[in-house]
Amino acid sequence: MAGEVGEVVFSFFILFLGTAIDILGVLLWMRRVSPNRWVGIRLANMGGENAIWYEVNSFLGRLLVGEGLFIVALSIFYMILPVTFTLVGRVLVFLVLFLLSFLLVTFLASTAHTSIEDVHARADDLASTHGIWEYSDVLKKGATLHHFPNKMITLVNLDEEDKEEIACEMEGRRRWVQPYALYWMVIMSALSAFSMGMDETVVNGAQLFFASELGISDSPSILGMVVGAPYLSASILGTWMSVPLNQFFGRRMAITVAMIINIAASIWQATSSTWQLLFCARLLLGLGIGIVSSTVPVWTAECAPVYIRGGVVMLWQTFVAFGIMVGYGVCVAFVHTSDVSLGWRFMLGSTCVMPVFVAAFIMTAPESPRWLIKNNRIKEALHVLIRLRGNDILAARDLFAISSALEEEDHLRRHRFLIMELFVYPRSRRANVSACILMILQQSGVSTNDALITSLGAGVLNLVLSFPAIPLIDRIGRRSLILWTFPFMSLFLFLTALSFNIHDETMRVGLVATNIYLFVIAYSPGEGPVPMTYAGECYPMHIRSLGMSFATTVCWFFSFCLSISFPSLLRAFHVSGAFCFYGACCLIGWFVIFLIIPETAGLTLEQLDSVFHIRTRDHARYQIDMMVWRYRFWRERACVTDMPTLDDKRKRKGRT
Repeated sequence: MAGEVGEVVFSFFILFLGTAIDILGVLLWMRRVSPNRWVGIRLANMGGENAIWYEVNSFLGRLLVGEGLFIVALSIFYMILPVTFTLVGRVLVFLVLFLLSFLLVTFLASTAHTSIEDVHARADDLASTHGIWEYSDVLKKGATLHHFPNKMITLVNLDEEDKEEIACEMEGRRRWVQPYALYWMVIMSALSAFSMGMDETVVNGAQLFFASELGISDSPSILGMVVGAPYLSASILGTWMSVPLNQFFGRRMAITVAMIINIAASIWQATSSTWQLLFCARLLLGLGIGIVSSTVPVWTAECAPVYIRGGVVMLWQTFVAFGIMVGYGVCVAFVHTSDVSLGWRFMLGSTCVMPVFVAAFIMTAPESPRWLIKNNRIKEALHVLIRLRGNDILAARDLFAISSALEEEDHLRRHRFLIMELFVYPRSRRANVSACILMILQQSGVSTNDALITSLGAGVLNLVLSFPAIPLIDRIGRRSLILWTFPFMSLFLFLTALSFNIHDETMRVGLVATNIYLFVIAYSPGEGPVPMTYAGECYPMHIRSLGMSFATTVCWFFSFCLSISFPSLLRAFHVSGAFCFYGACCLIGWFVIFLIIPETAGLTLEQLDSVFHIRTRDHARYQIDMMVWRYRFWRERACVTDMPTLDDKRKRKGRT
C-alpha cells in the first residue's frame, strides 16, 4: 500500500516538474524572463553580446518546452510501465532518461553562440531593411567591432587609419580629440545651460528694485512667490512639456521651443508694470527652464562617446555656473543706473540675448542619433554618427549597437504603460530612484547656496571649481566624486553653523564667509554637476525623456519648496540650526548614495541595463561587504583574501 502511494506521488512529481519546465520554456521563448536569473549569465556584458542573448532566450525557451513535454510524456510512460518494475527501477529509468535529455539541452544551448557569419547576416539585414546597401561593408565591420572588439583586427581587413582610430579608442588615447560636429553640439548645449544660469540669478539683483516699484516690498510672501515662480512652473508643467516635444520633434526642436519661450518671457518680465504681470512672465519662464533642463543633458549624453560622456554632460552644470556668474555681473553692472526702474528692467531683459543666438543656430548641430534610430531614420542616424565619431567603422558600430538595444527595448516594453514603468519595472525603477536621490540631495547645497551666498566671488568659485571635475568624472567615476565631496560639504556646513556663535563680529563674518566658500569648493566639482549628468544617462532609451522629466521635476519642485520654506526654517532653528539641518542632510545623503547609487562611468548607454538589473539590496550588501573587507585589509594586510567583485557574487548566487 505504501509503495503504491509512493508511486502515485512520484508520478505526480514528474508531471509537475515537466509542467514547470514547460512554463519556464514558454516564458523564455516569449522573452519574459532571462537565463541570467538562474545560470549567472550577464545579460548586457562588456563584450557586446547583449543582443545575442535575447536570441539565446528564445532558443533555450524552445528547448525547454521540448524538454518539459518530454518529461510529461515520460511521467505518463512511467505510470504504464510493467508492474515488474519496482519503484527504485522506475526512479532509475526516469533519472537516466532525464539526464540524457538534459545533456542534450545543455549541448545544444552551448552551441548557441554568435559567429562572424551571424553578425554579418544581421548587418546585411539592417542594411536591406532600411535601404542603406551602400553602407553594407561598413556595417559589417562595425557589427564585428561591436561583438568581437578584441578580435576585430584579425577578423576583417582594415586600413592603417582605421586601425589607429580603433586602437586610440580602446586604449583611451586622445580622448578629447573629437570632430568639429561634436564640439559644436557641446557649444550649443553649453550656451543653453548658460542661458538658464542667467535666468536663475538676475532676479536676485532685480528684486531689490522692482519690489518697491511694484508695491510688494512689504509682502515677503508675494515677493517669494514672484521670485520662485519659475521653479514652480518648471516642476509642474515645464519638465512634462518636454516629453511630447522630445518624442515627436526631437531634442533640437525641443530646445528651440524652450529658447523661444525664454525670449518671450524675458521681454515680458522687462516690460511688466505690475507684480501680477511679472509673476505670469516668470511662470512662462519656468516652462522654458523645465524643457531645456530636461532635454539638454539627454541630448548631450546621447551624442557623446562613452569615454568622455561624463565630462561632456558635466559642461551643462559648468555653464549654468558660468551663467550664474555672468548674472551676478549683470546685476552689478546695472545696479547704479540713474533710472532705478530702467536698471532692473535691463537686468531681467538681458537674459533674452543668449536664447536668440541658440535658437538661430541650434538646428545646425547634429540631432541625437538614438532619437533618429528610434524613429526609424537609420540612414540619417548613420550620417549623424559619422559626423560625431569622425570614423565610418566607429559610427557603424554605434549604429548597430543602438539599433540592437532599441529592438530589445521595443520588445520588452510592448503593452507597457511607460509612466508606470518608472515605478514598476525593476531596471527603470532603480534608475529612477538613483536619479531622484541625487536631485533631492542636490538641494541640500543649492538652496543654501542661493539663499546665503549673493556675491560675485561665489559665482566665480562655482564656475572655476567645476572644471577639474570634467576629466575626473570619467576617470574616477560619478559615484566616487559625490562620495568624496559630500563629507566635506557636511563638515563646512557644520563649521558655518558654529561660526555664527562667535561674538566678535569681524571674526564671525570672516569665518562664515570662509566656510561658505569652502562649501562651494566642495559642492562645485561633485554634487553640483553630477546629478544632471547621472539623470541624463541612467534611464532606458524608450523612457529616457520621461525619466529625465521626472528627475528634473523632483529637482525644481524641491528647489521651490526649499526656497519657500527657508525663512520658516530660519525662524524655527535660527541661522545655526538651519546650517546644521542642511549639514545633517548631506551626512545622511552620503550613506544613501554609498548604499544605493551604482556607478555608470565607462559604460555605453545600452550597457547600463546590466548595471540597473542588479537588485538594490544586493548592491547595498555588496558595498557593506566591501567596506568590511577594506577595513580588514587595512588591519591585516596580506592575510586577507581578495574581495570578490559584484559580478562574482552574482554568479555564485545565480542572480543579477
